[in-house]
Amino acid sequence: MLTIVILAIYLIGMLAIGLYLKNRVDSSEDYYVAGRGLPWYLIVMTMAATYIGAGATLADTGLAYDQGVSMFIATIVTMAAMFLFGLISPRVNKIGFKYDIISVSGLVSWRFGKWAGFFSAIIVVWALTGTLAGQVSGSATVIPLIFSNVGVNMSYEVAAIAMTLVMVAYTCLAGMYGVAWTDFIQCIILVLGMAVVLPALMINEAGGWSNMLAALPEGHLEWTPGPYVISLAFTYLLYFFAGPPYWQRAFSSNSPKTSRIGAIGGVAVILFYSVMILILGLAAKAIMPVKPEGMESQGVVVVIMCDLFHPVIAAIICCAILAAIMSTMSGYLLTAVQAIVTDIIKVFKKIDDKSELKLAKWLVVAVGIICLLVALFIQAILDILLMAWGFYSASMAASVVAAVFWRKATAAGSLASIFGGIIVYFFWNYGLGSPGGFDASIVAGLSSIALMIIVSLATCKSHPTRMFEGVGKNDPVVKKTEQATGA
Repeated sequence: MLTIVILAIYLIGMLAIGLYLKNRVDSSEDYYVAGRGLPWYLIVMTMAATYIGAGATLADTGLAYDQGVSMFIATIVTMAAMFLFGLISPRVNKIGFKYDIISVSGLVSWRFGKWAGFFSAIIVVWALTGTLAGQVSGSATVIPLIFSNVGVNMSYEVAAIAMTLVMVAYTCLAGMYGVAWTDFIQCIILVLGMAVVLPALMINEAGGWSNMLAALPEGHLEWTPGPYVISLAFTYLLYFFAGPPYWQRAFSSNSPKTSRIGAIGGVAVILFYSVMILILGLAAKAIMPVKPEGMESQGVVVVIMCDLFHPVIAAIICCAILAAIMSTMSGYLLTAVQAIVTDIIKVFKKIDDKSELKLAKWLVVAVGIICLLVALFIQAILDILLMAWGFYSASMAASVVAAVFWRKATAAGSLASIFGGIIVYFFWNYGLGSPGGFDASIVAGLSSIALMIIVSLATCKSHPTRMFEGVGKNDPVVKKTEQATGA
């Protein structure tokens, strides 16, 4: 019973934060990017918490359990991509302030026209909805295991519905303010629980560090990635450099300096957390060399924790896992809704700010329900995430980066890059059946980049596009309203 009480306090606390912060939301800009006023410490935590979800927690422990240290190569690539984003984030922040842009699809639209922005928004929504479904699946995997440990049966479906309701509620109430502050609190919980307490307990249960390493099967400590890990690494490289939720946090920062500190600080938190997750997966392999029949590798650590540790400790650690998942869910949900409203609906219909805010809140509920339905049909976390991130990386990354840095990039190049990447992605995965075991994200991503370069060079003289000006390192931050008044 105490376990259930601890979980209930955690979930009620998240709702209370949403209720407390809802009065800060007076406009759509407040709702989407917290009025562009988040300080560095919130950006650090919300960057980290947005990354550390079901994939970086449950799926990665499962990968470490199955494949050993080689899975960490994908994580190293991810950290490099996010560090590079930290270096360019001041420019992204200045673009947001000067041109009143709050999303990657809005950025593509401004640079390459409304149709490039419209199609990019659809892809963003697709990718974020898939990611959200993966997070719902992760939470629904954890909660039944917690309850079964105290003699209460709960189905995957009931758990998925419960977590979706809580996450939708606090996101709907307070928007980015609620997301940022719940991320701040949840990041502290998940780092202490999953990256400090649980690794120490697991290593001790495995008989200490030396005994744990000695118990691992042959090959588990070899840095020899196979096609699957290589595919993961390439997908992560493109996605986490050009991922919509991370760019939205740069747009939400109160200054270029804050965006850089926040992004690079977030990388430091993520790196520490990821090393501990690798250790958890290895410890789980040493403690339970063979997983129970029918169990996914992503659930092994949770089962060990519930079986071996005191229920109160298990409940606290499980709150940390849920914190990891819910923080990612809320961030992705808000970004998806923003893309639907500002970059799809408003392309064809003018909406006043009050109506937009109301519509956004209703869409939070609608998108949450759609993600729940996807999670009820597909329960493998990493399969959902790879489908979502691979599709985005294959079609959108080139346009997003080129929009910011390449003056010769054109609308034709962007559209060719987007649709070419999509066609190659589906043909490679479903027409050819992923030859060699490599995911389509590699071939499609490279094809998308090549098409952007070739078509843009062929059309840049006849159909040039406008470029973001005055957003360099030494340029001052200028808000769009200041430009209009001549300030």
